[in-house]
Amino acid sequence: PYAYDEVGALNYTQSADVMTIVHPNHLPHAVKRYGVTDWRIEPHAMNSGPFEALNTDKSKAVWINTDTGNITMYCTQPIFTEDRIGGLFYLAQDGFSQPWETGKAVAVGDVRRSDGKYYEAATAGTTGTLRPTHLADLWSDGGVVWRYRNNGYGVALITAVAADGLSCSAEVKTTMPKSAVTTGYGTAITLSAVSAIGGNLALESVGHGVPAGTEAKALIDFVYTFSGSYHRAIITDTIRYYDPNKLEVMHTPFFSDGGPYYAPGFTLFISGTVQLEGAVLVGASDLWAFGAWGPHNGYPSCVTYHQGRRCYAGAPGLPQTVWMSRSDLYDDFSVSSPLQEDDAQTVTLVSGEINPIKGLLSMGRLLVFTSGAYWTLGDGKTPIGASTLLPEIQSYVGAYPLQPLGIAESALFVHDGG
Repeated sequence: PYAYDEVGALNYTQSADVMTIVHPNHLPHAVKRYGVTDWRIEPHAMNSGPFEALNTDKSKAVWINTDTGNITMYCTQPIFTEDRIGGLFYLAQDGFSQPWETGKAVAVGDVRRSDGKYYEAATAGTTGTLRPTHLADLWSDGGVVWRYRNNGYGVALITAVAADGLSCSAEVKTTMPKSAVTTGYGTAITLSAVSAIGGNLALESVGHGVPAGTEAKALIDFVYTFSGSYHRAIITDTIRYYDPNKLEVMHTPFFSDGGPYYAPGFTLFISGTVQLEGAVLVGASDLWAFGAWGPHNGYPSCVTYHQGRRCYAGAPGLPQTVWMSRSDLYDDFSVSSPLQEDDAQTVTLVSGEINPIKGLLSMGRLLVFTSGAYWTLGDGKTPIGASTLLPEIQSYVGAYPLQPLGIAESALFVHDGG
């Protein structure tokens, strides 16, 4: 896939019969030997990551129309741009599912969390004693058969985006969260009066479906009819929904003849709607992230192996980030929920200036060479994981983008100045 003028920027590493090649303009490829005369070049499988940092803007919530196959993803704000086509998208369910427990009755379709993974009951019954831990297909706990769904999140490959950036088409790689499947906004909620207390009217809508604790700006439009007169009031307020089955609004009506009115013994007929403005949707999740590799950020330019992980770094759009595969699963960049020590790891070097990573070398610790310094990850004794990455600067000597070498007990690299 490489042009003639790109060959000089190729970097590679090798493990037995597999050579991994990287270039900042291309997805990583592997040269694999299947036989004496059977050699193949295969692209990295874009199925499990890696990903950018999780979204932190709770007003940007994503929902989907279905959880498998070819799907449509929607967002409350325009986030999908053309340079995201061909990249991955991560969508996690908002909150942990109910944990798997022994001796509990479940129905078909119930979802339970076990060993950092999420499973759906394929049969009904009472759970047995064999905790589900499998990563594919079906497994019986001795009482119920469980189908593996995901690690608490789903992954999809973006194939097309809408012109307004509010939706995109995607191909599911790992089953998406069932909880994120929804039809979209409940834009109008009809209210009816249930009581009048102390001059305030209590109105409610049963089964409105908005999650408890959700806060949203709402345009409240009430119509009052009292003693044959028609009165209308429109106010804008912030409502917090405490009950997912009933929306209650306390409001003091204002009439054209001056101020709040409350008269026991008289009938006040009320109808109205609540128009939600920016409410978090039922099932929509703000826990999402775009894939780290793709047209938006480019692709890694450095690669090596370290402690049973394949490590990449040096993507143009994320120049100081290192990605490590799961332990002994070199093409797997998945993580669990909650995070496990053998999960894929991502670390971004934080320094006073941006110094792109130019090379990686495993020598006890993982040596990371940048244009302005070289760093180490890990302590060289403890297996590297989420709690043991420990990035540290060792020297403010920059490196040239040429693969460093380990010679005896020394690391040999070319100085950035030549």
